[in-house]
Amino acid sequence: MSHRLKSVSIVVGTMNRLPLLQQMVASVCEDMRNFYGRWQFVIVDSSDNLETADWITHHKSVGFTYKKMEQQGAVAAFNAGFALAQCDFVVALNDDCIIHPPVIPVAIQMLQNDPQIGQIAIPYNVPTNNAAGHSELLLQHINVNGHVVMYANFSVMRRALGAELGWWQNIYQQYGGDTHLSIAVWNAGLKVVGLNPPGFIEHIEAMDGTRRGNGGADRLFEYWQGWEGPDRSTLTKMRHDDDDKCYHGTGVRQRLSNPSHGAHSAR
Repeated sequence: MSHRLKSVSIVVGTMNRLPLLQQMVASVCEDMRNFYGRWQFVIVDSSDNLETADWITHHKSVGFTYKKMEQQGAVAAFNAGFALAQCDFVVALNDDCIIHPPVIPVAIQMLQNDPQIGQIAIPYNVPTNNAAGHSELLLQHINVNGHVVMYANFSVMRRALGAELGWWQNIYQQYGGDTHLSIAVWNAGLKVVGLNPPGFIEHIEAMDGTRRGNGGADRLFEYWQGWEGPDRSTLTKMRHDDDDKCYHGTGVRQRLSNPSHGAHSAR
């Protein structure tokens, strides 16, 4: 195994949500404080104003790679960002994510330690209505032709593998590209696994005009119709305990824990 310091590109798409982007950037910088390799921050901006561009211009110390493009949906934005990524590993994050360390350095170490891992899924939280007011950490699974596999909403993977698999297919616009890529990882004989604790993402899940459905689920299942599932002979057996899952549509949400947390302040 090479002892060369590894490098990582963090790819984010954004549109008219500078306050959220600022919080996300601050949390990533905190997570990367003890990462001693090279890292690159790729921002693809579809805003209809110059606020984000101006902010990035005045924060050169972070080392942003910035691209302005017309709004064409999340898939086009992330694919533009992946094309600009130059490092060994690539992280895909939304602008409404707040990282609670350690996340990215741990994911890279996991990928280096196990060549069968193709992609790391970062657990994230969603609000709950339980009496304690806690949020649950989730890892997503999807049932494709009877094969239940994990997929990554927020991922870390090798850039070479993502490029080989075609990143997020352009048959999708807003939804489906990330799930498709994870299934492609399984289809290649590799694993998608959850990040080792305790790191996670606080997903604010801001709903606004940037989120529009486009039949992504229908296109996903049409594409993978007849899929025979991953090659189990090369994979660690997946265990599914119904007591640790709650079902959501065609997918499975795996409950992990009930963390207490506080948000990072914007820089």
